[in-house]
Formats: sequence, structure tokens, C-alpha cells
Amino acid sequence: MYWSLFRSRALTLEMMVETDLVLVMAQSHKTCTRERFPEPAHKVYLLSEMFGPSRDIGDPMGQPIDSYRQALCEIDDLLKRGLDRIIALMNRNNQDR
Repeated sequence: MYWSLFRSRALTLEMMVETDLVLVMAQSHKTCTRERFPEPAHKVYLLSEMFGPSRDIGDPMGQPIDSYRQALCEIDDLLKRGLDRIIALMNRNNQDR
């Protein structure tokens, strides 16, 4: 599964400038990222905003394995349901560069 290829990294201004869209899991992440990088702040959204009401996605860190499975299912569902909006935002932000 593609999740096994993921590795966390510190977000840099270069990453923010080069990307078309930044999806975060929690409102605190969104606020912090937009404050730290005000110029490309318009690229930052909660993943939940792609489909349905804005809400945080729980962090399963330190929880039982079922919590990780639940988080994975929730993220997968939001990505699938929000795909059209994700693509539209990426295209819009790509044109703004």
C-alpha cells in the first residue's frame, strides 16, 4: 500500500511554493501553517473540507492498532469523496503560479 512509502518531513517555504495544495488533518495544523507561510496560505485546507463539514481527523499515535485502521479508512474515504474538489483546487492554484 502507498501509505508505507510516507515519511514525515518538516515543511519548508520551498515545499509550500512548489506545491499546488496542502491538506492537513487538524485546524491547529491549518492555522499554524498559514501563519508560518502567509504568502502561500491560500493553498492550505483541512482534508475534511474537501468533502463535508470541517472537522479534525483524530491522530491515532499511541492508540491501539484499530485506531490506526479507523484513521486510515477515514482518510481514504475523504480522499475518494473529495477528489473532484482536490483536483479543482490543485488546478486553480497551479494556474496562479
